[in-house]
Amino acid sequence: MSDYQPVERAIRSPEGRRASFGGRGIATPDREYEPRGRGLDIQERMLIEQRVTNDAKSTGTAYLLWLFLGGLGGHRFYLGRSGTGFVMFGLWLLGLVTIFVGIGAIFLAIVVVWALIDAFRIPGMIKADKEALRLGLSTEALIMR
Repeated sequence: MSDYQPVERAIRSPEGRRASFGGRGIATPDREYEPRGRGLDIQERMLIEQRVTNDAKSTGTAYLLWLFLGGLGGHRFYLGRSGTGFVMFGLWLLGLVTIFVGIGAIFLAIVVVWALIDAFRIPGMIKADKEALRLGLSTEALIMR
């Protein structure tokens, strides 16, 4: 017995006829195959999406942290990227300490450019966080079955 079950899809040719090639073991254009018994049902998917919505990072909070603590990497700590947050904070601190020597301006310029680039990357970081959370919850739900 096959591990896959056919799911009907209505694909019609320009003349209005249904496209089908038939034959055993050949996926026809009017069918899509999904794993049998391996997916999540609708209720589980809804619970996962609700949990993702509740646990997701706030875009507004991330932008407020970027606005007030952007040079210190505060938004990166909030978004779970603490490694690069420490690097950003270290560059900012090094820039402040060496500003009197003249080299500190270079470090501060790097932090400013990095923070400006992050302003455009924040939505993508939040989306990646949501996708990772969704994948983890889906995997956990499938394992718990």
